[in-house]
Amino acid sequence: MTRDESLLQAAIEHGFDPQEEIKVGGKYTPILLEGNIAYVAGQIPRVGNTVRFVGVAGDTVSLDEARRAAATSAVRALLLVRNRFGTLDMITSVPRIGVFMRSAARPISRGKAK
Repeated sequence: MTRDESLLQAAIEHGFDPQEEIKVGGKYTPILLEGNIAYVAGQIPRVGNTVRFVGVAGDTVSLDEARRAAATSAVRALLLVRNRFGTLDMITSVPRIGVFMRSAARPISRGKAK
C-alpha cells in the first residue's frame, strides 16, 4: 500500500471525505513552503465544519478520545500536504512535530500513544 493509499484509508476512518477540501478556520496559511521544507500550521480535530473533540483530556474528554483527536489532527495535516503537493511521496523526513493539548490537573497517561 502506498503512502497516499494509507492516508486515504485513514482519512475515511476518521470521517473525512477525501474529495472535499480541508477547511481552515481564521486567516492563516495552512502550509508555508521554504526551500524544500513545508511547515504545516497547527491543526485541530475538525472534520468538515465540525470540531470532533472539545474539552479537557482526562476530564471532559477521555484518554481514548484525546488519542483519536490527535490522530484526526495528524490525518488532517497530512491531507493538507497531499492536497497541496498532489502526493505524499515527496516527503523524505518529518524533522519536527509539535503537539499541544489541554489536560486535567490530575495525572493522565500522555506518553502512551498507540
